[in-house]
Amino acid sequence: MTREEWLRCWGFVDGTPEAEHAWAEKQAFVPKRLNSLVMSDIQPYQAMGVDVATGKAPMITSRSQHNEYLRRNGYIEIGNEKVGNSKPPTVSEADIARDIKKSIEQTGARL
Repeated sequence: MTREEWLRCWGFVDGTPEAEHAWAEKQAFVPKRLNSLVMSDIQPYQAMGVDVATGKAPMITSRSQHNEYLRRNGYIEIGNEKVGNSKPPTVSEADIARDIKKSIEQTGARL
């Protein structure tokens, strides 16, 4: 949006002290340059696991190579795994009673 459009949008008349002051305040709050959100590439490392493609632990030199290596071998990075169903499994009272009875029988405990 140009200066003239902004002033008109906010009801200021260009050239007036109020318009100059409002524009100066606006410019003070607008950053001159936005920082980019680019993630640097990873440092090369020797893989700990064997690659199914070569039968050896490869030297990984880029993030894309790292991701491909994990995908190809079915490896999952700890902390990046996808959680499926977050609900705990339901257990019936009958299952609990059966497990308790089985444990008592196995240990020979008496109630």
